[in-house]
Amino acid sequence: MSTQKSRIEVSRASKAQYDEILTPEALNFTEEFECKFGSRLIELLQCRVKFQREIGAQAYTDGS
Repeated sequence: MSTQKSRIEVSRASKAQYDEILTPEALNFTEEFECKFGSRLIELLQCRVKFQREIGAQAYTDGS
């Protein structure tokens, strides 16, 4: 895992345990994961949305 500082910036107000959860290591992992798999993740999520729409449309036509 990289030891460089993450480019991810947390912009919401900090809550009690954010510093324990959003460690530099966790942010680096998230950044590396997104760089490696981000485009594939977006592709899969788009397929899921399309599939959900097809299921919804089918539910309306099958129930008639």
